[in-house]
Amino acid sequence: MLYSHLSIIIFLFLHIFSLNDGINVTQNIPASIQAGSSFTVEVTIHKAMLTGFAKYEVELPEGFTASAEKTTNSFTSFSDRKIKFTWISLPLEQEFKISYKVFVPSTSVGNKSIGGTFAYVENNQPQKIYLPATAISITSSTLSEIVQQVSPSLEKKDISKSRVETNPIKEAGTPDAYAISYQEITFRIQLATKQTNVGKNYFKDKFHINCDINMENIEGKYRYSAGNFQTYNQAKELCDKIKQQGIADAFVVAYRKNQRISIKDALSSERKR
Repeated sequence: MLYSHLSIIIFLFLHIFSLNDGINVTQNIPASIQAGSSFTVEVTIHKAMLTGFAKYEVELPEGFTASAEKTTNSFTSFSDRKIKFTWISLPLEQEFKISYKVFVPSTSVGNKSIGGTFAYVENNQPQKIYLPATAISITSSTLSEIVQQVSPSLEKKDISKSRVETNPIKEAGTPDAYAISYQEITFRIQLATKQTNVGKNYFKDKFHINCDINMENIEGKYRYSAGNFQTYNQAKELCDKIKQQGIADAFVVAYRKNQRISIKDALSSERKR
C-alpha cells in the first residue's frame, strides 16, 4: 500500500514538473544600442499544451517607448513604460513569436535593464514566469553631437550692412563659424507632408529628433522639415540618422532666403562659396 501511494506521489510530481519545464520565453534584446535610435525585440513563446488566457508584459527604462509589431492575435497596449500582449485564448501552435519596437531617448546613456513576466492560467490557477532582467548598454547619441557641431554660435564681430565677411577665422576641424542666418542658401531634412497639423513636437517625441522643426503650410497641407544647415553634407549626415530612427523616406531639401530651390541649384551655388 505504501509503495502504491509513493508511486502516485512521484508520478504527480514528475507530471507537474514536466508541464512547467515545457513553458519558456526567450527574447533577443541587444547588449548595446545608441541613444536616439531604436531596435526590435523578437520574443519566442513555447507554451507547450497551454490554452486560454495569458499575458506577456515588459517594463522599459525611464523615457523609453515601444510599439507592437507582430502581435499573433493578441491585444496590445503601451502605458507607464510597460508594453503588454494579452491573449484571451492562446494560439494553437505550441510555439509562436511576437515582436515590438523600442525607441531609445536621445538623452539616455549608461547601463539599463529590461525585465518582464509571462502570466497564464493552468488548472484554473494563475501562474507567472519572471523573465530574467536583460542588461543593455546605451552609448551616447551621435545625433545630438551632429546637431551641436553644425549649429555653431555667432562670433562677436562687427558686421557691415553692406558687406558680410566671406573668410572668417575658425578653429581647425570645426564647421564655419559663419552664422547660418547670414547664409543665402541653407539645407534642411524634409520629414513628412501631412493633411492635418500634427505639431512640431510630434516628430521630436516620436522619433527623438533633437533639433529645430520647421512647418510650412503649402496649399492647405503641412510640410515638416528639420534643421537649418550651411552645407549639404551636414544635412545629409543628419538625414541618415533620422532615417535610422524611423523616418525612412526623409530627404535633404534646399532653400534660398526661405524659398524652396532644387538641390542641383543649391549645390552649384555651394561650390561657388
